[in-house]
Amino acid sequence: MKYSVIVPIYKTEKYIRDCVDSLLCQSYSDIEVILVDDGSPDSCPAIADEYAAGDSRVKVVHKPNGGLVSARKAGGAAATGDYIFNVDSDDFISPFLIEKVHKVISETDAEAVFFGFTLYSDENGEGDRRMSALSPGVYRGEEIKKIVGSYMYDRDKKGMNGGSVQFNICCKAVRRDLYLSAQNKVKDGVTSGEDTLFTLHLLPELTSAALIEDYGYYYRSNPTSIEHTVSTKDFDNLFTVIREMEEKVKDIPEYSDGMRVYALYRLWTLSIRGAVASDSYSAYKKHIDTPVYRELVKKIKKTKIYKKRPVENIVLFLTKHRCLRLIYLLGKSYFKNKEMV
Repeated sequence: MKYSVIVPIYKTEKYIRDCVDSLLCQSYSDIEVILVDDGSPDSCPAIADEYAAGDSRVKVVHKPNGGLVSARKAGGAAATGDYIFNVDSDDFISPFLIEKVHKVISETDAEAVFFGFTLYSDENGEGDRRMSALSPGVYRGEEIKKIVGSYMYDRDKKGMNGGSVQFNICCKAVRRDLYLSAQNKVKDGVTSGEDTLFTLHLLPELTSAALIEDYGYYYRSNPTSIEHTVSTKDFDNLFTVIREMEEKVKDIPEYSDGMRVYALYRLWTLSIRGAVASDSYSAYKKHIDTPVYRELVKKIKKTKIYKKRPVENIVLFLTKHRCLRLIYLLGKSYFKNKEMV
């Protein structure tokens, strides 16, 4: 059985060799590595061509810059494997990950295999391990429907939990036809939330899936990412993502709870990050309180968290009522030095 590994590449010359080397040294060798140069302006295109010249399993797709979603689609179009993996070009995987996934697929014929990931930093090495909330095993039929119903949010668990299946596309191996179907439904212009949308489209199409307790995907974390400036484009992007989710809810009503909780969480996160990055409240209010922001607030008015913790009550109230000054003060005090919101 052959596996395709899609690696979108853009301005990651510092890490690209670590990534590709981890793929080419896999214990299971019947793979193809598709390096998608998304118009990278650094030395990545030349590095990709170098690997292709040295190993017949490596293909290179050069394309104008179009963003991550378009790169993944281009990689999918070039893929010939039975199943598709995705690996970001600044990440890497363990030598046995594909072999472990292959063993599960061979034994169960699962259409998709989910696995976990390990946070990694150059300074501290391996960090936290994370995986989906499901128990390891194989899920079929009605069990898949339950997974769909609790994706993004599980009403039986406390707080704004992440639901049944983690959204990360890089923690999934998916049968090629199902991968292409789900990926091609995600709009190219989506710059954040694209993994969540991919999984949103994928889950209802599955008749079987397996979860393995393996953390062999290494995700390079950036502890200062909270400090980056949040622009109006981030809210525009969130609006696009929520609109796509609303269209899906028309066909899959079970997604409605998860969609609203996701919208609340993302809106809150962007609001706090904007506060952290702003020099003054007046600048923050001018930046945040836009027509798109107000429309997003309207979309979370009906959000219901069934087992709220005190913090969820605060988040829900402040966001629903656009209490921007209080959100700003929280961002500048409590969340100022937090790695994650």
